[in-house]
Amino acid sequence: YDFTVNTDDGSCIYCQLTASKIVVNETGLCDGSIDLSVSGTHCSSDLMTSLAGNNGSGGNAFNLINTSGSPLEITGFSQGPAHGNNSATNVQMEVYMFPGDYTTNMVSTGWSMVGSASVDLTTNAATGFIPISGVTIPVGGTYGFWIGSTSNEIQYTTSSGSPGVTTWSSNSDLIITEGHAGASSLEFTFSPRNWNGIIHYQEQDPYTYLWSNGANTQDITNICAGTYTVTATDCYGCTVTETATIIQLIYYGCTDPLALNFNSNANTDDGSCDYQMTYVPDDNFEQALIDL
Repeated sequence: YDFTVNTDDGSCIYCQLTASKIVVNETGLCDGSIDLSVSGTHCSSDLMTSLAGNNGSGGNAFNLINTSGSPLEITGFSQGPAHGNNSATNVQMEVYMFPGDYTTNMVSTGWSMVGSASVDLTTNAATGFIPISGVTIPVGGTYGFWIGSTSNEIQYTTSSGSPGVTTWSSNSDLIITEGHAGASSLEFTFSPRNWNGIIHYQEQDPYTYLWSNGANTQDITNICAGTYTVTATDCYGCTVTETATIIQLIYYGCTDPLALNFNSNANTDDGSCDYQMTYVPDDNFEQALIDL
């Protein structure tokens, strides 16, 4: 909510967190666990490059380097203007990913398409959003990306650094390097060529957790039978609460109904059964002892 504006632009964000869990019941040894999953946050960060342009072609390759202290999930890219700092509609965009330094694999194999979209590009802006799924860069990791269009030429910037090495833009979490460009998908003909746009990302786990037993991790393990409640909170203060019950599957005890300590609740015998010893008099045995 922005109290300084008087006209809604459709950008309002609402809390939409959801949670689910996988429960593993305990065996009588307090070895239960709850695996929690939370989704729906709008928390994200951006790294924007220059939109200076001065050149263009079918697409751009570059490296993203995770310099943060957490794994970073890449959630999307917003492409800058079309070639010549022009606007364009219904531009068909594709994003490919290589799990390593792209300069070690400048061929068409070994890459995975991780996003595609039909977007509108705008002069002096990065409006061509392409959603990405399934890409998380580990701490210290370097992943290569190729972003391009199958229908239009997109804008990029000619520079003078080392492709895949020289920083094009950065913040405390990410570095985007200078790169290569080509006329069609996964071509690496021209360099150095620098992508124009915005990288959207978030920490792999953007939530804080508070469990009813005091734990503050996403999942809890080595827990006894009982009911556990957790509240997850994101960067906007949105919360979701989930409850799970752990039951004891194995009850140890004496399972023999003839034993003195028979336990009707036990389903696994623990060897503790106790039996009453009854003395039966034997006159011949006692006489034999006397004769001795």
